[in-house]
Amino acid sequence: MSRTAEFNEDPGATGSTPRKRPKVHTPEAPAVLDAWIEAGWPMHPIIPPGAAMNETSKIEPKNVGKIPGRFTAGRNDWTGIKGWEKKPSGIATLANAVRSGNGGLGFLCTLLDGTGLLGVDVDCMDPARAKQITDLAIKHLGPSPIRTGRPPKALLVYRRTFALPKTTHELDATNAVEMLADGQQFVVAGTHPKTGKPYTWVGDLTTPGDLTEVTQAQVDAFLAALAEAGFKAVGKEARKPGDGLNGNGKHHPRGEPAESLVPRLDAAGLGPVDAGGGKWLLTLCPWDEFHTDGRDDGAAYFDPHEGNNHAGGFDCKHAHCKDKGVGDVFEWLRVEESKRRTARFAQMREAWGPGPARQGQETAQEDAEPAGEGQGTSEAADPLQRPHVSLVDPSHLLQATDEPPFLIEGFLEAGALGMLWGPPEVFKSFIALDWSLCIAHGLPWHGQPVRKGAVIYIAGEGRRGMAKRVQGWMTENGVSTLENFYPSKGGVNARDDNFAEDLLSICEHTGPPALIVLDTLHRNFGGGDENQAKDVGELLDVIDRQIGQTTGATVLIVHHATKEGGVYRGSSALKGGVDVEYEVVRRGEALVCELICRKMKDAPRAPTLAISLEVVDQRLAGLASTIAAARHSKERKAS
Repeated sequence: MSRTAEFNEDPGATGSTPRKRPKVHTPEAPAVLDAWIEAGWPMHPIIPPGAAMNETSKIEPKNVGKIPGRFTAGRNDWTGIKGWEKKPSGIATLANAVRSGNGGLGFLCTLLDGTGLLGVDVDCMDPARAKQITDLAIKHLGPSPIRTGRPPKALLVYRRTFALPKTTHELDATNAVEMLADGQQFVVAGTHPKTGKPYTWVGDLTTPGDLTEVTQAQVDAFLAALAEAGFKAVGKEARKPGDGLNGNGKHHPRGEPAESLVPRLDAAGLGPVDAGGGKWLLTLCPWDEFHTDGRDDGAAYFDPHEGNNHAGGFDCKHAHCKDKGVGDVFEWLRVEESKRRTARFAQMREAWGPGPARQGQETAQEDAEPAGEGQGTSEAADPLQRPHVSLVDPSHLLQATDEPPFLIEGFLEAGALGMLWGPPEVFKSFIALDWSLCIAHGLPWHGQPVRKGAVIYIAGEGRRGMAKRVQGWMTENGVSTLENFYPSKGGVNARDDNFAEDLLSICEHTGPPALIVLDTLHRNFGGGDENQAKDVGELLDVIDRQIGQTTGATVLIVHHATKEGGVYRGSSALKGGVDVEYEVVRRGEALVCELICRKMKDAPRAPTLAISLEVVDQRLAGLASTIAAARHSKERKAS
């Protein structure tokens, strides 16, 4: 099958020789896609009609030919991409699709900041209705390239700078219009599943800049015209007035304007001044350093409100900012707030006393004076530091300590990402809790020195027995007052950015944590698939990059083994992502287990320990302190 979908001849051209439009190619012609890739546009391969599907795939046959997928050359089959609406495919996935010989290409409609594309899918089998809706779209939204796969159906594409949910508008069973926006995608090139012919285009889709940019007011006018033509919004996706973005730049579905950014702009040092009518003049543009004439030149922020400005707005008259929108302001604030929060934690760690520091990360950012609440930081202040990548100056690299600091000497590195795993009932949680309480109270663990610090214990399971276990530990260790130990009231979605935001806010009150425990991964995974490297990558990004590296804490994952035992559940991305790994093995029915170090990235592996547990109080019905039998533990050769 053809892997190239050509534009039709321009029906508006005159003369004896029709004027040809550019071609749209699938990924085998990367030059055409360069502008979209350079613009950071998210895209996916599209499973071609008639493709051989992997036997584990749950994709319904009716969706083959129009849904994103991943081609595996070794098996010569396709699988779906779970969570495709949240993350684009990488170059390798796109390249593999090319090798399939007939894979299509789809563009996601949403960028990470909530802006993106609007696809007006004219799903009308009545030619007169299809032409009527196409004409209404061009009238209210402006000119657009038009894709055809099964005439008279058509798709028109526009750019947008505001959040917009998908909506469906129906006239009858064979005539409808879909507004493809947030969380949606459309096929750019490939084979139509019904006709078996390539999609064709009239118009220019060569770069994002070729598309007409629409406003919320234009979309509202078009939807009103649809209603007048008899097309009614249907289903739970019907858009309500005022849908927009929340304070984090994400979709805000409650039918009300987004939160104003004015307090955050003020905290970032941009000095918003009320100009009335929801307009705020900024005394400093976020990108002022790039203004070549050295002047701010009239930057302004506009509050969200009901109607055509539900997400808010941004405007700066300087040429560098001509393409900047409120989504860019969201992203700029996120980066700046992260910088200030990291600086605050560094300052708090210094006040707290000697604390964990990530190996090799003694950068200028931690050595420098922390930015104040009202200060904006400049991207150009350090030429090696940028929002999405930071480099270490060669003169600073060797200043890091040769030996990594430990929370528990020889066993648990400070500032590391660790995993403690094993089958059920091998005392994983007892060991994790014992480590936590020893660190919280500064007590040695099996004779090894411990670095004291706050501990946050996210208890996704075993919450009902937590108090009894802690009581048993305190009784055995002569601790009368519990301190520095903060267990959660339940599980969390540790893959969610909002979890990171909330936990970091809490940490500013508890003090920088030395240890954060997730017990267990499954109960704190937010419905993710442990077998998918993408889902595991999302988890590691939140708990390691966003939380661990910001606070300097060691993050410990408690995880299950497979049913067969001998290996942990899920993707190998876990082993590649962690710095420290321990397996817990129980020998028989006795209260004895072995702690086996399987990985210690920056130090020699810890010796294998045999640990005996003892019942501290019969009233606690078998709940024991893992430190109780420290005198009985002994080293064994690593198995």
